Amino acid sequence: MRKGEKFVWTDEREENFEELKWRLVSAPILTLPSGSGGFQIYSDASKKDLGCVLMQHRKVIAYASRQLKPYEVNYPSHDLKLAAVVFALKIWRHYLYERLDVELCVRDSGGYWASMRIESNLMLQIKEAQKDDDELWAMVQNVEDGKHIEFSVDDDGVVWFEDRLCVLSDQALREKV
Repeated sequence: MRKGEKFVWTDEREENFEELKWRLVSAPILTLPSGSGGFQIYSDASKKDLGCVLMQHRKVIAYASRQLKPYEVNYPSHDLKLAAVVFALKIWRHYLYERLDVELCVRDSGGYWASMRIESNLMLQIKEAQKDDDELWAMVQNVEDGKHIEFSVDDDGVVWFEDRLCVLSDQALREKV
């Protein structure tokens, strides 16, 4: 609209208004974390706030943001990037309790953001233990023969029984789960 023009409510504006209303009242779509695959954290920092997104399998699990504290306003950009990563790791530590394999990528293309890939060491341990179990793989082989159809192997090579992860009778491994 321009100054001096009369405002006209059109069908297009009505559709846009209805879509805006719907987006404001509907909940964003989040997914629950699955047992397999690592997490990715994307974080961003500006001169006003910090923000981050926790993702798994390219789906949003959670997101968070906060305003900068008064003493953080004067931080240089590298410190703000680090503050965003620390903020993300603090609020999502319950997803990441066990030992982590972390790969940190910080990219600077005019904006401030960093990404972090976090792989669960527990899933790797379970996968390695499954590889050594001949009895389990005999059952998986039976799946291919049309027997034991409730077993499956995912893209990461982890064996599942229906929708549950197959954890061997290793007491130390079961305690970690």
